[in-house]
Amino acid sequence: MKRIIPLIIVVCSITFISCNETLPLREDIASFVTVKVRSGYRTTSHSNKTGTMLTFVTVTNNTDETIEDIAAVTGTVEITWIPPKEEERLFDRTRTFKLSPNNVFYAKNFDRLTSRLTMAPADSVVFYVDWNLKTNDSTYILNYFAWMPDNQCFVNYPFSVPRRISTKQTFLIKANVKIFDRLAVLYTQQVTAKQCFMLPHAGEANSLLELPPCTDFIQFDPCSAIGQ
Repeated sequence: MKRIIPLIIVVCSITFISCNETLPLREDIASFVTVKVRSGYRTTSHSNKTGTMLTFVTVTNNTDETIEDIAAVTGTVEITWIPPKEEERLFDRTRTFKLSPNNVFYAKNFDRLTSRLTMAPADSVVFYVDWNLKTNDSTYILNYFAWMPDNQCFVNYPFSVPRRISTKQTFLIKANVKIFDRLAVLYTQQVTAKQCFMLPHAGEANSLLELPPCTDFIQFDPCSAIGQ
């Protein structure tokens, strides 16, 4: 019978979009498990869709033993928009997601029929939430962002105007996840993510000025189109 390794609480400090370092509570348990969070904005350069904010929580088995049991995934991911002072308003700026097995984005050995999860050494389980930028009280925070013109790209809104990309928006993210009933809850500290967004549009404008095509921005990073 495979040995079940008891998980421990690990705190991970993350700045901006990703985390690559783990800060364990004690030196002697540093090699057991790591947790990290990544968050980014999913859209395309020429999209008439608003796009969504994807957040991933990754749990990795750092032991030399296999962890195996019936998975009972619970937990939460909480994302809070931090607006500039002039945009502070009396509405809920937080979206809270409840995790379940439906939020498993990747697991090498997860049987969804039996709920049995096996994590060999170095295996990871990745959970995700996909946020449409509406908060717990259905406030659509995209309506409160500050926007800047990208004068190198003209699009249809439906008439020809510069593509509009938001200033960098700040979010606080914290998460916890429990993957087995008999094992401990894994936590992350509250972390900061900063991200630009793009207003949806109806494609590039047909211009008589023979403007060059709009340049693509770095994937998940509209800020790169305006040099932020």
